[in-house]
Amino acid sequence: LADQKVLHQPDEVPVWEDIKGWPGGFIESVRLVAAPDRRPGKGMVWITNDIEMVADEPTDDLVHLLGMVDTANGVVPRLGIELSAAQWKFPNTD
Repeated sequence: LADQKVLHQPDEVPVWEDIKGWPGGFIESVRLVAAPDRRPGKGMVWITNDIEMVADEPTDDLVHLLGMVDTANGVVPRLGIELSAAQWKFPNTD
């Protein structure tokens, strides 16, 4: 049992503000919580925001999900966010 992964629920884990180390208004708009064992290269996080894709239009759940997926590369970079922000960039490929 000692090697089993603990599955946390989003309301059970603390807010993770380190993502705010990345620049940009979009990053400022997200709310993110992270499991306490999150570390460079590995971790479990929950991320969301209330931003509509098109102003005054409801955003489909799939569109909202894809917007959140775009942040995944910066959530648990293997080098750690401090080194990644200073030395590496994660360009959008869309």
